Amino acid sequence: MKKMKIIILSILMVCLTTTNVFAGNFSGGFTSAKKKYNIILNESFVNLITAKKAVRRWNKISNNVSLSYGGDYMRNKGINVSIGQISPPSKTALGQTYYTYKGKKVSHDKKWDLALCIVYSSSKFSKNSKSIQATITHEVGHALSLSHTKGKSDIMKQGVKDYIKLSDKDKEWLKKKWGQ
Repeated sequence: MKKMKIIILSILMVCLTTTNVFAGNFSGGFTSAKKKYNIILNESFVNLITAKKAVRRWNKISNNVSLSYGGDYMRNKGINVSIGQISPPSKTALGQTYYTYKGKKVSHDKKWDLALCIVYSSSKFSKNSKSIQATITHEVGHALSLSHTKGKSDIMKQGVKDYIKLSDKDKEWLKKKWGQ
């Protein structure tokens, strides 16, 4: 576990810059949305079953999106989700997703083979399981090339949410990127 924390912190040091995002889809991303994912978490923050459900919320919307648990952590492929391991860089930060290709940081408009989704330790989540799940789902949405939206009930809207259901707009953008 200590080795994984060191690896995550190393990636974070490389990826300290943020990128601007626009409503809809990123032009870059994985070449396929049939991916393995893995999760590391602080057990007191959220349980593994809840985290898996939040990731899999994207399944069955498009025939081309299939997220299955059990990828090799930090092997430069797939989606890696880190939950509650790292303190946020600011009081308002809930999560962030970083992208790499062949071990090097890339922006959201480039091809990537690894997406690292981080859900920060935050007092905003201490008693609200829906907010935790929504943030996990939101960050995995970024790994699937979705950017921020402005709809009141969109998972891809920035900020704390007390709902976990994907909106019609979230589903529409996923299908625009990956097909029916």
